[in-house]
Amino acid sequence: MGNYSQDPQAALQNAIGKSYTRVRFQQGKPVLDRELNLASDLANPQGLARTYIGNGTPAGDNGFAVSAVNLAGNDFTISAGRALVNGQEIVLANNTTYQTQPTLTHVGNLPSGVSNVYLHALPTEITSAQDPDLGNPNDVHSETAVREKLGWEVVVSVAAVNAPDFYLLAVINTVGPAVQDRRRLGLSTAAVRDEVALARGSAPDLSTRLVASLAANGTLAANTVGTAQIVDGNVVTGKIAAGAVTEPLLASAAVSNRALANASVTVAKMTQTIVFNGQVAVPAALGAGQLGTAVINLLQIEDPAFLLVSVHFDGPRPVLTAAQLFNQSFTWKMLTNLVKPGGQLTYQHNYSVVIENPATTPISVTCKAYRLNEA
Repeated sequence: MGNYSQDPQAALQNAIGKSYTRVRFQQGKPVLDRELNLASDLANPQGLARTYIGNGTPAGDNGFAVSAVNLAGNDFTISAGRALVNGQEIVLANNTTYQTQPTLTHVGNLPSGVSNVYLHALPTEITSAQDPDLGNPNDVHSETAVREKLGWEVVVSVAAVNAPDFYLLAVINTVGPAVQDRRRLGLSTAAVRDEVALARGSAPDLSTRLVASLAANGTLAANTVGTAQIVDGNVVTGKIAAGAVTEPLLASAAVSNRALANASVTVAKMTQTIVFNGQVAVPAALGAGQLGTAVINLLQIEDPAFLLVSVHFDGPRPVLTAAQLFNQSFTWKMLTNLVKPGGQLTYQHNYSVVIENPATTPISVTCKAYRLNEA
């Protein structure tokens, strides 16, 4: 620290605690270094920016974007640009990397898994030892004032850092690898004004527009949504507008068996597993009064099974004129057998379909069966 009569930061905090806002110099009074420093610090916009703007990246700037993670080299790219950290603007003129940044004090191997990447502001005092021009070699040949320089470092930390001089740039994951940009972009009062104006729309102010549809606690106000908001404008049919109500937007228990609309549930919308889908040949009956039989085994399981079955007549279908009549029937039924397969100790239920053909010619049918999920 420079040769001060009082620590400038301590003097600033003491003045703020006493609600001082300016330093007024009087004629004929000695000028003290602590008063000059305090006058400069009180006028510095850092406190205002820190308190009322916050950390972020200005609009139209890509400053300190993290990209191109290199696991083998424990490195990633840091883009040139600007960032406001703790009320101070940090400027990076050219792209750099984690391993080649100006300050390497905390650079190390990238932690495995998920970690946070921060931009850390590092104010540093510069004396004539670092900058000979501060020794005033062309006149007084003595150092009269030191300079404060804003340095920076990019730090990787698994643990979250909540200090005001740390700005979260990104979250990286070595699995992938992947980068999630966490910068606050568009940090500009003009951008905020434009966004508020856009949200306000034609209303005189934003609160008026919000109050029109939202209650004080943020919930949707009563009578906000009516017929006009959900129908397609067809007064005759009153159809729901496309996309007005979709499955993800339906509240739990909003649709009950009392209010379920016709055709609103189909087999395709049920949770189901197809257990059989194929054509089966059914032999002819050996004689009058007898039956040709085919058995389709659907499922063998001990648990109860809810089955949805359809059987369709495929043929033969003779070629007939419009005046000719045709009528050929077959029957089918569900059959459940309790069985104990050989080599097993447990019983099983065998669910099957039995098809009976009374005709003296063979037929073919298609059987399709679903097992429905009870839940």
